[in-house]
Amino acid sequence: MSNIVLNDPELVARIRMPLPGKSVAAKTVPILYTGNYDTAKACMVSINPQEFYNSNGLKPNHPISRATLGKKDNEELEKGKDVKKILDFCDNYFVNYLKENGKPHPFFYQLEDVLKGFNKNKQYSFQDGTCVLLDLVQWDTRPLWSKLQASAKKELLNSDSKYLKKLLERQNNFDFMFLNGRKVIEALKGQYNLDLTEYTIQLKKDCTLFFGTWGNTKTKIIGWSRFFGRWQMGKDDFSLFLPALHEKYNKWLETHAR
Repeated sequence: MSNIVLNDPELVARIRMPLPGKSVAAKTVPILYTGNYDTAKACMVSINPQEFYNSNGLKPNHPISRATLGKKDNEELEKGKDVKKILDFCDNYFVNYLKENGKPHPFFYQLEDVLKGFNKNKQYSFQDGTCVLLDLVQWDTRPLWSKLQASAKKELLNSDSKYLKKLLERQNNFDFMFLNGRKVIEALKGQYNLDLTEYTIQLKKDCTLFFGTWGNTKTKIIGWSRFFGRWQMGKDDFSLFLPALHEKYNKWLETHAR
């Protein structure tokens, strides 16, 4: 589990929070990250976790649901046992999913390919702990994020932004920050005043690529307007997307490397 998070009182307090409002899914807990946060050399930012529910409702016996932890939605979680159980789940999510299902999580098939090839000396992967998934909002929502009212989205984005910023700005900076989809990019640009260079590439639907750096660090930002998740990119589009992403990154790098 993450010693960085465990030693940060503000992040521990964030995990222990009661549910803040009606738009957060009942019986859930906040997911600060997915993967090995302490060992990751890169991070990817997406929208929010969709972990606790399926088409039949709350997943029975989910290891870190409030039902399993024995906590009501309006109660704080325990500082020791509950927090450590949640962090252990977050750290081992990809390993356990592979062990239980015999294959990686389908949401991440194409994203694993996207992560490859941006560093000559190493590759990044969710599976081996070299990349960690972070979210704009750390709560699972009901209704799903895409169906939430704009006011509810704004409230959650504002309340969770300080925790995401803390996770992004750990002392040992990430090599790369990957931004999954236009909604993520627009939110981060608005919150943190990011200066990103844009390139448009021609697919069946146009896709915009974004490159920049995180503040005064050496962390390189790579983003794309299409969202990878429940819906993957078509095979033909993806075969064009990958080489174009690397080509435009190298073009940007020629004038912005530092």
